[in-house]
Amino acid sequence: MNSIIPFKKNIIFKTQISEITDISLSHDYKILDDIIDGEFYLSGSYKMTEASLINEDFYYNIPFSIALSERIDKDTINLKLESFEYKINGDTLSLSVNLNMEAEEKEQEERNIIEDIKEGIDDIKEGIAEKLGLDDNKNEIAEQQEEVKEELKDIEEPVDDNKTNIKEIDTELNDNTINGLLSTIDESGSYITYKVHIFRDGDSIESISEKYNVSIEDIKEYNDINTINIGDKILVPYIYNE
Repeated sequence: MNSIIPFKKNIIFKTQISEITDISLSHDYKILDDIIDGEFYLSGSYKMTEASLINEDFYYNIPFSIALSERIDKDTINLKLESFEYKINGDTLSLSVNLNMEAEEKEQEERNIIEDIKEGIDDIKEGIAEKLGLDDNKNEIAEQQEEVKEELKDIEEPVDDNKTNIKEIDTELNDNTINGLLSTIDESGSYITYKVHIFRDGDSIESISEKYNVSIEDIKEYNDINTINIGDKILVPYIYNE
C-alpha cells in the first residue's frame, strides 16, 4: 500500500524575505511502537531586499509524527519525500510537504491475535498497578511478578511458522515491561504509570492537566508541547503513593 501524507508549516524568519536564492529539504525518521517520529531539515539562503548583494543562510529542524494503524507491518515501512513547495510573505515562509509511505499490511489473523495479546497485557499491567498500591514490602511484589510471568506463559501460541510469533512478543514483555513497571518504585513507595491521550480539537495542555489530575510541568517533562498538533499522542504520567 502507498499513502501520500501531507504536512504544512509556517516558518518565521528573523528578517523580511525578498527572495529565496537556494533551498533544500531532507528528512530522517524512526519507527516507534505506534508512531513514526521524524524531522525535516530545511536549509538554504535568501535575500532580505531586492537590492541586497549578500545572501543570508537559514537552517531549520521541523519535527513531525505519523500515527500508525495496527494493520501496517512496521518492518516494511519506507517513508520517502514525494514533493515540497513554498511561498513567502513578509518574514514568513509557508512550507508544504508530501511524504510517500510505502508499507505492507499484516495478515488479518495475525492482526487479531496480536490485538488480543495487547489487550491481555494491558489487563495484566492494570492488575500489577492495583497490587503495587496495596502491598507494603518488596518480597510480596517479587512474588506477584512471578505470578504475572506465569499468566503470560498461558497465552504463548505461534502466529505463523515463518513470521513473528506470540512467544517472541511475550518474552520481550515478560522481563522488560513488567520489570520496567516494578522498577518505577522508589524508596518513598511512589510509582508511575502512564496513559496515552490523543490530542483533539478543543484540547489544551491545561484541560488535559485537569482531566488527568496531573501538573502541567509533569506533562511537559514527557512531551514537547510546542509541536503538538491535532491527532498527536500525549504521554500523561500518573504518580501514585503507597
